[in-house]
Amino acid sequence: MDSTLQSRIDRCSNQVDASKLEELKIEFELEIAMIRMNLEHPMTRYSRQLEAARQNGKTGNRALLTLDAHEAVAVESARTLYRRARELAT
Repeated sequence: MDSTLQSRIDRCSNQVDASKLEELKIEFELEIAMIRMNLEHPMTRYSRQLEAARQNGKTGNRALLTLDAHEAVAVESARTLYRRARELAT
């Protein structure tokens, strides 16, 4: 996403639009930093379950992970960020 926004900023001839895109890029970067920060703990805590799910992903074996409030917000934020990134890409 970073490179997509940067290339759009570089091609932008309108300074107002370029400023808006730059703000959007900063917003994405901050959101990604928050998501990473809040998902580091469960990635460590559930590393065995995640590895098993990765290896057995084709079998349909799904593990349920219990997330705290911050982790759940981070997951939902990642989903929202993904949707926004897809909208910008199209």
